[in-house]
Amino acid sequence: FQGWGFGEHDWTGGASQYVNRETATAEKIVQAHNTHAIVRVGGRGDFLKRKSVRLTTEDSWMYGIFAMRFTHVPYGCGVWPAFWINSGLGHWPDGGELDIL
Repeated sequence: FQGWGFGEHDWTGGASQYVNRETATAEKIVQAHNTHAIVRVGGRGDFLKRKSVRLTTEDSWMYGIFAMRFTHVPYGCGVWPAFWINSGLGHWPDGGELDIL
């Protein structure tokens, strides 16, 4: 996960407790391999929250095709397996947002 940031702020006030790189690696919430990466839900966090990661990059693109291949996708009530793309102008609503499920 070189080149990626681990954001710890929860912009939605939801049921996730976003953890830093060290915690995510130690608790195997993230794992990097030669051919693939694994991102999974973590254990219980503070006050009924689940540990998770919020991966960010400072890279930007004017145009692009973005694809992600999922081998396993979580399912169930309250689960949102997605990734978001935000404008370099800031977070929603100022910079816009694209949710990709």
